[in-house]
Amino acid sequence: MWVKYYQQNNRFMKFVNTLFLIFFVAFNFGCSEGNNCAERITVPDNVIKTSTGYTFEPSYWIDLPCDYDVTTLLDVSEVLQNFSYEMISFNFNPDTGNNTSKLEFEVALKNNNNFAVEGVPVFLMRTDGLESSENYTGNNGSCNTINANKTCTFSFTKEVSLYVEIINSVELVSVKYLLIK
Repeated sequence: MWVKYYQQNNRFMKFVNTLFLIFFVAFNFGCSEGNNCAERITVPDNVIKTSTGYTFEPSYWIDLPCDYDVTTLLDVSEVLQNFSYEMISFNFNPDTGNNTSKLEFEVALKNNNNFAVEGVPVFLMRTDGLESSENYTGNNGSCNTINANKTCTFSFTKEVSLYVEIINSVELVSVKYLLIK
């Protein structure tokens, strides 16, 4: 009985060793210089004006061949330079007592340029330690245009059922303003 078990186990170990050798060779020698090479790029946040409003596309990753001309692929919105913001108020209540959580904030968006701009504010939020870019619809509009050297106050309020999601913390990390392409 032990001999049979050892022989079966020995065959299994040979199989595992052979499989390991195949993966080792394929991993180290399977991708020669310039061939089958892949590169991961990040496509930045983007905003597109449509007939019904604006469409926000959050950033994402894409794998491309190393010799691919990335400039033909990336036609994304420009981030407004000479832009600043001031947080007026920020409050996140993880449990309002009504089986809901509530997020409310107000931010002054400042266009410090000598020209009016059209675009959308994008808020980098940290929710329970995870960061994501969000484009919110404001209570009094979304600050899609800001005149030259002027400020637009963006306010947001949302209450969510705890049955939908349970979030412990939300922080505003930063704000940028994406110009319409």
